[in-house]
Amino acid sequence: MIQAFLNRFALVEFTDTQLGAFLGVFSFLLAISIWARRSQYDVKLVSGPSGGHWLWGHEREIFLTSAGQKFSEWFNTYGQVVRYKGAFFHPDFLVVSDPRFIHHMLTENPYNYVKSPVFRPLVDRLLGHGLVWAEGDEHKQQRKVLNPAFSPANVRDMAPSVFESAAKLRTSLEQAILKSGGELETNVMKWTATATLDIIGKVGFNHDFEQGKSQDAKDIQKAWTDQVNAGMTTAAFYAQIFLRTFPFILSIPVEAIQKQGDIKNVINRLANKFISEKGELVENEKTEKAKNLLAIMMKANSSGVNKMSTQQMIDHITTFVVVGHETTAGSLNMTLLELAQHPDKQQRLREEIISLGHEPTYEDLTAPERLPYLDAVVKEGLRLHPPGAYMDRVAVKDDIVPLLHPITTPSGEKLASLKIKAGQVIQIPNISINRVDAVWKDGGNFRPERWVEQGGLPPRAEMQGGWSNIMSFSEGPRLCIGYRLALLEYKCLLSLLIRYFVFHDANVTIETKFSATMQPRVVGSEDEGAQLPLRITLAED
Repeated sequence: MIQAFLNRFALVEFTDTQLGAFLGVFSFLLAISIWARRSQYDVKLVSGPSGGHWLWGHEREIFLTSAGQKFSEWFNTYGQVVRYKGAFFHPDFLVVSDPRFIHHMLTENPYNYVKSPVFRPLVDRLLGHGLVWAEGDEHKQQRKVLNPAFSPANVRDMAPSVFESAAKLRTSLEQAILKSGGELETNVMKWTATATLDIIGKVGFNHDFEQGKSQDAKDIQKAWTDQVNAGMTTAAFYAQIFLRTFPFILSIPVEAIQKQGDIKNVINRLANKFISEKGELVENEKTEKAKNLLAIMMKANSSGVNKMSTQQMIDHITTFVVVGHETTAGSLNMTLLELAQHPDKQQRLREEIISLGHEPTYEDLTAPERLPYLDAVVKEGLRLHPPGAYMDRVAVKDDIVPLLHPITTPSGEKLASLKIKAGQVIQIPNISINRVDAVWKDGGNFRPERWVEQGGLPPRAEMQGGWSNIMSFSEGPRLCIGYRLALLEYKCLLSLLIRYFVFHDANVTIETKFSATMQPRVVGSEDEGAQLPLRITLAED
């Protein structure tokens, strides 16, 4: 057959001998080509887990375990750069925790490593074309417009709204506990998400979500709950795997995929209302000093310098509402669980807050030396349970990436850098990076004392380049734009909750899954979706 094909399209006919020689030379040249191509890149020289399913690689194994668990195991076994097998014949992935590698990507060359072409359409469906979606010059422009909304001075001006929402949470929770006879077992996610959504409404758009009682708040919370619960299903795992090969899957009626658009649609309707109802007020002289997100976007539009379309403003509002309330609440929830499981640490924190002699002020919450153990608990909670637990990047061009920790190849050679091919997918699991035992010694343990005791932290060179030298808010130009506000919310809500309430373990096993953000759920009750039950009583005066 091969001979007939060649004879048909060649100018001369091939004899059996000539054909054999041709195929021999061709095979030799092909082998040389493949060898040369592979020798130019070092991915195949990186160690990692062996085996892997013939179709699902190691990805199903990752999905079936608690979020970050496999990556943590691999970092502790193979080092800080690991290769593993992708599903559905996808090229091997690199997953990294090496600080120099990450700094090279996220800080020194942030726009040469972009979000996956599979991930961006999903972000579009969830949030639109806001900061999370944008790349390159578009990201720089968006960041320039929005940075003033999250400046230190502006976040300070947001503090009264944060304190007001926290006080409302205290009142509501006290009433619920008293109504339940002095002890309440509840899903704390509902309480914290209500408070953070209230805060975002006030500081972002001067909108009152009425402690979750408004129809707008109910619609947002329902759409988000449906989204994350669908995203934890096996169907969601398979859909995302197939999406890499068949992008048209985005349009088929798979619940886990279609639910991703619901939250965006709900907030888009609300954002349109914000813009139409409040746009004129923002531009009015009486609101000249307004500094919330909507006001800043409107002012930018009126200046004509950084003008945005209505849809761009809607996308920013959607991003701020979803990312701004859900991520902070998620980390806070898991910190409350840690404190419930470590009552001695919870009591130490309570005593420090009470020792102030007054309700914590903005200055108390932002100056670490005033409440050092609160600061330590927050850092430890964010280390173990980061708001952004996972991200991936794709190299847009060939690169040589330096390593802090050289890797050893199968032949015994030490490599202080890696040759990366354009198109290589590199995964950055923040939740696992923050727990590497080679860096933190007891990386999976909740031990706030490490942040306040002498010699408790790893050497600076071993740590990451982000806030507090951990990866919880990422690093570089894409470091979370709202991290100052997130920290203020986190510290304010945590200090109030621990001062006035005691949190007890509900004696259930909690695992975390990645579905847009980190989601806790009860082992054995997976069908009930994301939840974090705790028992709560009133603290003694």
